[in-house]
Amino acid sequence: MKNTIKTLVLLFSIILISCNENEEVSTFDENTIAKELKFEKINLKTKKNSQTLMAKKKLVILSWDEWGRKSKNCGGWGLCNANWFYCVDENDQEVPCKDESKSAKSEQTNGLSVLLQYDTLKEKYYIEMLLSEPTEISTDLLSLKIDSSFDVKTKEAVGKDLIFKNGDYNFDTSLGEFGGYRVYLD
Repeated sequence: MKNTIKTLVLLFSIILISCNENEEVSTFDENTIAKELKFEKINLKTKKNSQTLMAKKKLVILSWDEWGRKSKNCGGWGLCNANWFYCVDENDQEVPCKDESKSAKSEQTNGLSVLLQYDTLKEKYYIEMLLSEPTEISTDLLSLKIDSSFDVKTKEAVGKDLIFKNGDYNFDTSLGEFGGYRVYLD
């Protein structure tokens, strides 16, 4: 009888723990993830990794106002569009870009601006989106989704239009201090 009671208590405890873990996972839907993750602001020091762009004297920045997936009308956790811009001053020197309306909107919607970089080994452009603080969301849930490939009209800046390819981009804990994403563009 004692063994039966112990077995029932153990079984009940396992069920409670299992239910609590499932509740925790289910509270992080795509919209919550998009709102909860905080990313580093653009770091102009990383431009040293982009020698091709530096040779052209252009600091190319990709930005978007909000996260979203095309299949969810640009809502949820993913990426469905991006724009590019660069800034130079009157002496043809790179300077930080300022677009107050875009910056204000990006802050409100948790958008992001990132530096376009070039990987000389892979001979491809890429962006990195690095977390600025740790997250309690399980890395299994952090796959960044691009439902449909889309292009960024960068021909003027880098000699060709770049394409964000559709797919799932895994969260990489080795990037930056708190992890992030690296997305290569074709």
